[in-house]
Amino acid sequence: LSLETLKQAGEAVSQPRYIVMLLLLFLIFPVALLRLRKHLYNREGAVDGGTGDEQTLAIPRTALRGVLRCSLLPLYLIAAALMVDELALPVAIGTVVKRVIIHVAIFIWLGRINRFVFGEGGLARRYDLVPVTLCITLQRALTMAAWSYLVFLLPWMIFRAEPFNFISLPRLGYTSFEISVVVILGLLFRHRSPLVRHWMDSRKETKDKPAAVQGRHFLLSNWAWMSTLGLLYLMFIVGLDVLGYRFGAEYLARNTLLSLWAIGMLYLLNRFLLALAGRLIGRRRRIKTSGHPDGQHYESRSLYLHHLRRTLRLVFILLGVVLLSSYWGVNESLFQVLQEYALYSTTGSDGKLAFVTLADLSRFLVSLVVLVWLMRHLPKIFDILYFSRSSMEMGMRYALVTMSRYVVFFIGLFVAFSFLKLNLTQIGWLVAAMSVGLGFGLQEIVANFVSGIILLVERPIRLGDTIILGTEMGTVTRINIRSTTILTPDKHELMIPNKSLITQEVKNWTLQDTKTRLVIGVGVAYSSDVDRVTEALLQLAEEQPEVLKDPKPQALLMLQGPSSLDYELRVYLGEMSHRAILTDRLNKLIIKRFAELDIEIPFPQQDLYVRSLPSPGG
Repeated sequence: LSLETLKQAGEAVSQPRYIVMLLLLFLIFPVALLRLRKHLYNREGAVDGGTGDEQTLAIPRTALRGVLRCSLLPLYLIAAALMVDELALPVAIGTVVKRVIIHVAIFIWLGRINRFVFGEGGLARRYDLVPVTLCITLQRALTMAAWSYLVFLLPWMIFRAEPFNFISLPRLGYTSFEISVVVILGLLFRHRSPLVRHWMDSRKETKDKPAAVQGRHFLLSNWAWMSTLGLLYLMFIVGLDVLGYRFGAEYLARNTLLSLWAIGMLYLLNRFLLALAGRLIGRRRRIKTSGHPDGQHYESRSLYLHHLRRTLRLVFILLGVVLLSSYWGVNESLFQVLQEYALYSTTGSDGKLAFVTLADLSRFLVSLVVLVWLMRHLPKIFDILYFSRSSMEMGMRYALVTMSRYVVFFIGLFVAFSFLKLNLTQIGWLVAAMSVGLGFGLQEIVANFVSGIILLVERPIRLGDTIILGTEMGTVTRINIRSTTILTPDKHELMIPNKSLITQEVKNWTLQDTKTRLVIGVGVAYSSDVDRVTEALLQLAEEQPEVLKDPKPQALLMLQGPSSLDYELRVYLGEMSHRAILTDRLNKLIIKRFAELDIEIPFPQQDLYVRSLPSPGG
């Protein structure tokens, strides 16, 4: 920092275009960022004013606005660092100032994010995502980590590079940072720390379960010595660095920190998603699931959350295994070994010889496992991400999930077989043979498959519809690839090929409207008062709760029969399921009411005239 470098810096700043940049930096940018910060505060206040589901659905938006608000000042400092780089200052000044500003921006961003998430009134406390005591512990630990970064790690990054090129001072800062990280992790994961107590308390409810489940509590009962072993491991890393084994210490320290960071973030993300899902379905005692074939299956809130918790646990465990393997180089080492064992050779699309190895087969099998898991859990994914907040009717939900399953299946199958390096030109004979087979033996299967897709897209028949096909009547409970299942009134499941539902005449009682007309026929004697009969029938119809007011019931004299006046009582019902019950009830009530009003219900009578009888002797 000689007089010469300061003079060069002054000359660089005095140029016109750099004056404009300084005006932007110290005048325009601060005003714009302050206005944006005020707008974000107002929007966050508006969200806090909501209740119930409004606040639940606003959690992701609140988190996004909070992260943006916490990033305003760091972004301003990074912009200042970039402008410092554009000023063409001497290396002695420009490089150091740029590095200091960038790392201070990172420090400020970490501190603000820490306060926004775990601080008093922060996201975790406001929405009860994490207990208060755990929030305090995590906030203190992250604050200590941020200050260790600023005080120890920042000097190590600055003084070891140009223009200083120091050796001892950066090593001292790096070793001090390692020691501070060991202290922080020891405070977080010691045997009776709030984080460990919370983790243990959350699993105490399963202690009375069978031994197979109690095996999961190995960590709970052995955490004391395991935490001590982990602390000794961290101290071993610091000792390696002090003794001069810098590369080994950096490798272990870097991968250990990345592993702990990944585990912590996955844990917090898992808790956040479970809390968000609980709030989304918290107002529903039972949840209608779209993946069940009859469309009428319900799950309790606790059972649904239990299934969701198991699914998320599996996903995050697999994701954690993948991340940890990549950090420690297990993936690369394993696939390098498997890549050496070739199974067979094939000719690629470019005409060159390609080998399919055990690594390719492993990728193929993993893709199939992921595909099967995704196919199985796709209905629940739709339920939690979309259907829990949608008023879409059940038939449309089932059609959407089924079509999505088809798409996922074919895409996943294509991706899986691509790892086996199959060339479509080499299996052209197989495609030709399948075409011939489709033309002869499999044409009905293909026709049923295409008809099933038409049923799902065009939706002339939906889940829950009551249909009549030929002499069969029933309720649609399942639409599969090949056939559609209907449940008959006798509680028999009848499988109908999808082609029959497209090519034959089908009567759908509930396609556009679930209303249905019920006609009750009754005959009265010719001596009856027709107005009184009409009034009695209409009164009976209007007294039934299942009968709709619009269209109105009708009592019509339809025929002057041989022995009776034939009436029809026509009423409209809201559901098909009411027909049988109301038919029985109305017939009984008509008989009782006509008996009270002395209205005769005649029956056919015939007079027999005997013209001659045989003689006794004959």
